[in-house]
Amino acid sequence: MTSRYGSRGSGGAPFPVRPASPEASLAAFAKRLRSIIPPSRTLEGFAKDVGVSLPALKDWLSAASERRRDNLLALARAAGVEVQWLACGEGAGRKPGAGEIDTELLSAVLSGIEEWCGPRRVTLKPEKRARLAVLVYEYCALKEDADIPGAVARYARLAL
Repeated sequence: MTSRYGSRGSGGAPFPVRPASPEASLAAFAKRLRSIIPPSRTLEGFAKDVGVSLPALKDWLSAASERRRDNLLALARAAGVEVQWLACGEGAGRKPGAGEIDTELLSAVLSGIEEWCGPRRVTLKPEKRARLAVLVYEYCALKEDADIPGAVARYARLAL
Protein backbone atom coordinates (compact mmCIF):
# COMPACT_ATOMS: atom_id res chain seq x y z
CA MET A 1 0.00 0.00 0.00
CA THR A 2 1.34 3.42 -0.90
CA SER A 3 0.38 6.67 0.77
CA ARG A 4 1.87 10.15 0.71
CA TYR A 5 4.41 8.67 3.11
CA GLY A 6 5.68 6.02 0.68
CA SER A 7 5.46 2.27 0.65
CA ARG A 8 4.57 0.05 3.58
CA GLY A 9 6.24 -2.99 1.97
CA SER A 10 9.07 -4.85 3.65
CA GLY A 11 10.40 -1.53 4.90
CA GLY A 12 8.12 -1.45 7.91
CA ALA A 13 6.61 1.80 9.12
CA PRO A 14 5.92 4.59 6.65
CA PHE A 15 8.67 7.13 6.11
CA PRO A 16 7.96 10.56 4.67
CA VAL A 17 9.63 10.39 1.26
CA ARG A 18 7.64 13.15 -0.43
CA PRO A 19 7.76 16.23 1.78
CA ALA A 20 6.29 19.41 0.35
CA SER A 21 9.61 21.20 -0.21
CA PRO A 22 11.02 21.29 -3.75
CA GLU A 23 14.37 20.07 -2.37
CA ALA A 24 12.73 16.75 -1.56
CA SER A 25 11.38 16.13 -5.07
CA LEU A 26 12.32 12.98 -6.95
CA ALA A 27 14.72 14.97 -9.13
CA ALA A 28 16.45 16.43 -6.08
CA PHE A 29 16.65 12.96 -4.54
CA ALA A 30 18.20 11.65 -7.76
CA LYS A 31 20.79 14.44 -7.61
CA ARG A 32 21.68 13.60 -3.99
CA LEU A 33 21.84 9.91 -4.88
CA ARG A 34 24.23 10.59 -7.78
CA SER A 35 26.43 12.61 -5.41
CA ILE A 36 26.93 9.68 -3.01
CA ILE A 37 27.96 7.06 -5.56
CA PRO A 38 31.76 6.91 -5.52
CA PRO A 39 33.24 7.73 -8.94
CA SER A 40 35.30 4.55 -8.79
CA ARG A 41 32.20 2.34 -8.36
CA THR A 42 30.07 1.07 -11.17
CA LEU A 43 26.31 1.34 -10.81
CA GLU A 44 26.18 -2.47 -10.69
CA GLY A 45 28.74 -2.55 -7.89
CA PHE A 46 26.98 0.15 -5.90
CA ALA A 47 23.60 -1.56 -6.32
CA LYS A 48 25.17 -4.79 -5.06
CA ASP A 49 26.73 -2.96 -2.07
CA VAL A 50 23.32 -1.53 -1.19
CA GLY A 51 21.42 -4.76 -1.83
CA VAL A 52 19.06 -3.44 -4.50
CA SER A 53 18.58 -4.32 -8.14
CA LEU A 54 20.37 -2.36 -10.84
CA PRO A 55 17.05 -1.44 -12.53
CA ALA A 56 15.75 -0.01 -9.23
CA LEU A 57 18.90 2.07 -8.78
CA LYS A 58 18.66 3.35 -12.37
CA ASP A 59 14.99 4.26 -11.82
CA TRP A 60 15.90 6.31 -8.75
CA LEU A 61 18.78 8.00 -10.59
CA SER A 62 16.46 8.99 -13.42
CA ALA A 63 13.75 10.13 -10.95
CA ALA A 64 11.38 7.56 -12.45
CA SER A 65 10.18 5.86 -9.27
CA GLU A 66 9.61 6.21 -5.55
CA ARG A 67 11.89 4.65 -2.98
CA ARG A 68 10.94 2.64 0.10
CA ARG A 69 12.15 3.20 3.63
CA ASP A 70 14.24 0.02 3.70
CA ASN A 71 15.95 1.09 0.47
CA LEU A 72 16.62 4.58 1.81
CA LEU A 73 18.18 3.10 4.93
CA ALA A 74 20.35 0.73 2.88
CA LEU A 75 21.45 3.53 0.52
CA ALA A 76 22.30 5.85 3.41
CA ARG A 77 24.17 3.11 5.28
CA ALA A 78 26.21 2.10 2.22
CA ALA A 79 27.19 5.70 1.47
CA GLY A 80 27.72 6.90 5.05
CA VAL A 81 25.12 9.65 4.87
CA GLU A 82 22.21 10.63 7.07
CA VAL A 83 18.95 9.08 5.86
CA GLN A 84 17.01 12.32 6.42
CA TRP A 85 19.44 14.18 4.17
CA LEU A 86 19.19 11.53 1.46
CA ALA A 87 15.39 11.38 1.62
CA CYS A 88 14.58 15.06 2.07
CA GLY A 89 17.73 17.13 1.68
CA GLU A 90 17.59 18.12 5.36
CA GLY A 91 20.53 17.89 7.71
CA ALA A 92 24.26 17.60 7.34
CA GLY A 93 24.57 14.82 4.78
CA ARG A 94 27.72 12.88 5.63
CA LYS A 95 27.78 11.15 8.99
CA PRO A 96 30.61 12.12 11.32
CA GLY A 97 33.63 10.00 10.45
CA ALA A 98 32.26 9.02 7.03
CA GLY A 99 34.83 9.33 4.31
CA GLU A 100 37.74 9.06 6.73
CA ILE A 101 40.65 7.02 5.44
CA ASP A 102 41.68 3.90 7.33
CA THR A 103 45.43 4.46 7.03
CA GLU A 104 46.25 0.95 8.26
CA LEU A 105 44.06 -0.60 5.56
CA LEU A 106 45.40 1.79 2.91
CA SER A 107 48.96 0.90 3.87
CA ALA A 108 48.14 -2.82 3.62
CA VAL A 109 46.54 -2.29 0.20
CA LEU A 110 49.55 -0.36 -1.12
CA SER A 111 51.91 -3.03 0.24
CA GLY A 112 49.74 -5.70 -1.38
CA ILE A 113 50.00 -3.93 -4.73
CA GLU A 114 53.81 -3.73 -4.43
CA GLU A 115 54.00 -7.41 -3.46
CA TRP A 116 51.85 -8.37 -6.43
CA CYS A 117 53.75 -6.24 -8.97
CA GLY A 118 57.31 -7.05 -7.81
CA PRO A 119 57.66 -10.76 -8.67
CA ARG A 120 55.73 -10.25 -11.91
CA ARG A 121 57.95 -7.32 -12.93
CA VAL A 122 54.81 -5.31 -13.62
CA THR A 123 55.05 -1.54 -13.71
CA LEU A 124 51.74 0.28 -13.41
CA LYS A 125 51.37 3.87 -14.52
CA PRO A 126 50.51 6.14 -11.58
CA GLU A 127 46.88 6.56 -12.67
CA LYS A 128 46.41 2.78 -12.97
CA ARG A 129 48.14 2.18 -9.63
CA ALA A 130 45.89 4.81 -8.01
CA ARG A 131 42.74 3.33 -9.53
CA LEU A 132 43.79 -0.15 -8.42
CA ALA A 133 44.46 1.14 -4.89
CA VAL A 134 41.02 2.80 -4.74
CA LEU A 135 39.21 -0.30 -6.01
CA VAL A 136 40.98 -2.66 -3.62
CA TYR A 137 40.63 -0.24 -0.69
CA GLU A 138 36.88 0.21 -1.25
CA TYR A 139 36.37 -3.53 -1.64
CA CYS A 140 38.35 -4.35 1.51
CA ALA A 141 36.69 -1.55 3.50
CA LEU A 142 33.32 -3.24 2.88
CA LYS A 143 34.52 -6.68 3.99
CA GLU A 144 35.54 -7.35 7.57
CA ASP A 145 38.01 -10.15 6.82
CA ALA A 146 39.03 -9.14 3.32
CA ASP A 147 41.78 -11.08 1.58
CA ILE A 148 43.93 -8.15 0.46
CA PRO A 149 46.37 -10.18 -1.70
CA GLY A 150 43.42 -11.94 -3.36
CA ALA A 151 41.63 -8.64 -3.98
CA VAL A 152 44.80 -7.09 -5.40
CA ALA A 153 45.29 -10.05 -7.74
CA ARG A 154 41.65 -9.97 -8.87
CA TYR A 155 41.54 -6.23 -9.54
CA ALA A 156 45.11 -6.02 -10.91
CA ARG A 157 44.15 -8.31 -13.76
CA LEU A 158 41.52 -5.74 -14.68
CA ALA A 159 44.02 -2.89 -14.49
CA LEU A 160 46.45 -4.43 -16.98
